[in-house]
Amino acid sequence: MELSKQLKFLEKGLFSIVLLSGLSGMANVTNASTTQISKTDFVQQSQKTVTGIVLDDRGDPVIGASVSLKGEKTGAVTDIDGKFTIRTDGNAVLVVSYIGFEQQTVSVTNKNACVL
Repeated sequence: MELSKQLKFLEKGLFSIVLLSGLSGMANVTNASTTQISKTDFVQQSQKTVTGIVLDDRGDPVIGASVSLKGEKTGAVTDIDGKFTIRTDGNAVLVVSYIGFEQQTVSVTNKNACVL
């Protein structure tokens, strides 16, 4: 009998400790200060999307040709139809290369599409 009383006492004691721990944690939540979030202004960049098709001398699409912006690491690869899409800001120069073909450069001024 004595053992069961001790176990009940321990159960009640543990329950009280858990309950008090939970309540003390809630006190921190209610006392939490609010953080001011400042407004961030976004600068719109003058980027445009350039699309094109890379064709060989017979008019067949060149699959897997590399299209990159000259002097930058931005690039794209042509799909099964020879099409590519690349984002650029302002007047860019595209460099198109493919194994077995001569590298070509194309100036993209006011063009949105070009066939190479």
